[in-house]
Amino acid sequence: MTPTINVKPITLLHGEPYLRWTESEVSKMKTIENMQHVIVGKFSYGWPDLDELRTSISAQCNIKGDCQIGYFRNRYILIRLALKEDFINLTSKPAYYIKAKNGAAQQIWPLIYDSKYKVEEETTMAMA
Repeated sequence: MTPTINVKPITLLHGEPYLRWTESEVSKMKTIENMQHVIVGKFSYGWPDLDELRTSISAQCNIKGDCQIGYFRNRYILIRLALKEDFINLTSKPAYYIKAKNGAAQQIWPLIYDSKYKVEEETTMAMA
């Protein structure tokens, strides 16, 4: 049986709609959406075309299993990995340089997407 998550009321925080999720609710959502091995990739500045990223990341980061890549928000991509081995390998380095077709290398930081992930926090500040 698929776990369910109760509908939450929307509240306002500084005039903006706001929902607060518990860690257990986020874990349930990850299970429902099959997001156990998900990484957020953060680019320092600029990034190659999405189609180029899909082939470049798989090849340059030695991903062996299925890998789905999509835009998450400005300077961020979401990487869904099928194999736990790929997840461990990709998160084992603090940064990668993805070489684009034009020869430029773009730095990307792999960040674990879990219930404690906050996209609004600066990476170096959050890890300190």
